[in-house]
Amino acid sequence: MSTKTDTEVILHGYEEYQEKILDKLRGMYAFVIYNIREKELFAARDIFGIKPFYYANMNGTFFFGSEIKSFLPHPDFKKQLNDQALKTYLTFQYNPMEETFFKDVYKLKPGHYLKYQNGITLTGGDPFFQPEAATEIAKYAHELGLNVWAYTGFTYEALVSNHDAKYELLKNIDVLVDG
Repeated sequence: MSTKTDTEVILHGYEEYQEKILDKLRGMYAFVIYNIREKELFAARDIFGIKPFYYANMNGTFFFGSEIKSFLPHPDFKKQLNDQALKTYLTFQYNPMEETFFKDVYKLKPGHYLKYQNGITLTGGDPFFQPEAATEIAKYAHELGLNVWAYTGFTYEALVSNHDAKYELLKNIDVLVDG
């Protein structure tokens, strides 16, 4: 049965490309796929970090969700303050760390993925989006007169406009096209 939903597209893409599916996705997302054959969990978060994703491994239980409060009622979840995250927050007015205010609870960084198998986090966040490459593409698009926003770490670069040719040029690369 075919539902033509985004979930179905992601699942089929994962079957075909494995983690390379992330090179082909655009938009905001956080998702988890469990591979029954390999007994492996694969999780990913969009490049801008719009959709949150938290995870923890406590007392033999792997937790994941878009909110930490979903972990709280579980008997294996330890409600312990992370003093370092609190110190960072009080210093900078936000927490830039992967660790959260709960000890041993982490947020998956934007543009990263992880794999979890047999109680072990195999990949704790390999970046699949390379801002340097997007910047080079944006410069090339600028030479062609295209309007492109390229993600360059903590900022966005606005370039010039030509809406006709940009889809053909940019349909297979990691930049956000305006318009």
